[in-house]
Amino acid sequence: MTVGLVLAGGRSQRFGEDKALYKLSKRSQPNVLQACNLLIGLTGKVLVAANSQNASQIRCLTAEHPQITVIADLAQWRGQGPLAALLTAAETSEAEDCLMIAVDYVNLIGPILEKLLMYSSAYIRTPLHNHYCVAHLPLIQPILAGLLSSGEHRLQIYEQEVAAVPVAISNEQLMLNLNQRAATHYENSN
Repeated sequence: MTVGLVLAGGRSQRFGEDKALYKLSKRSQPNVLQACNLLIGLTGKVLVAANSQNASQIRCLTAEHPQITVIADLAQWRGQGPLAALLTAAETSEAEDCLMIAVDYVNLIGPILEKLLMYSSAYIRTPLHNHYCVAHLPLIQPILAGLLSSGEHRLQIYEQEVAAVPVAISNEQLMLNLNQRAATHYENSN
């Protein structure tokens, strides 16, 4: 079974406010719900990896959606990034793999994710960037736990361990990431 996984537990320091709860002016829902809705149609069940500051607000936003579950990193891995979210997803669900997106990919569309699902282990690559947080990955607990135990937190290393292949997408704008508040200027031109 494939589960959707929304990475919504970051601190959003460069952005200046929680990106998961942020709502672009042309959207009717916050980023976290946009991401969940994108995944629900492809996986049926979605886990949202939240942090201690936004978990209760995200639970309120998703309360009417029984196919969405908000999870918090396991205590020993709290705050350790996407690898901790993957390990928590592996240990709290029966899923064998996940279709993962970070909450701040606001222009992501279904056909890109459908393309990822054609591979057992893959991530998105555009001409300028590798997008390791938009991926279809197996959930292998021993590898995830081993990396975290050794102090490794980079998603790229896990993706190498599971032989993830890059899936090419030529349109950089579809992979726009709201890392900084200045990135929201794109919403007004779209």
